[in-house]
Amino acid sequence: CRSARWHPAGMSKDLPEGFESSRPAVDEAAEVAALITEMELAQEGEAETTAADILRDWALIDTDQDAWLVRRDGELAAYGAVETHPRGAVADGFVHPDATGRGVGRFLVRAMEARASQNRSSSALDSVSVGSISIAPWTTSGKYIVIG
Repeated sequence: CRSARWHPAGMSKDLPEGFESSRPAVDEAAEVAALITEMELAQEGEAETTAADILRDWALIDTDQDAWLVRRDGELAAYGAVETHPRGAVADGFVHPDATGRGVGRFLVRAMEARASQNRSSSALDSVSVGSISIAPWTTSGKYIVIG
């Protein structure tokens, strides 16, 4: 089991003050699932995500480069991951309600977009979901629009 690894300073500099980012470790899957479950319950009234689901997702990506945990005072405030493919990338992010409106979601979108751009010619993600909000690139301006 690996331990959490902290991002290089270049990635964390975009985080709001008081937040820290790291890469997920296997033993943190249950904590990520709990964050997603809390959001699912609040938004949909039911939850389905388990630690096994998270581990299955992590088996499809390189968590050393494609996933982020964001913590404040040691508590998980957000999680994001991007899955890249030869023809595009799809990303999911989850920000705890107590951390919304503080720039944490923006950090996740920028980090996931930067990672996606390393694997393809376009710098924009095909789609991003942050909690219940889905966004898509608006042309090549680097801006996003809400799509659902």
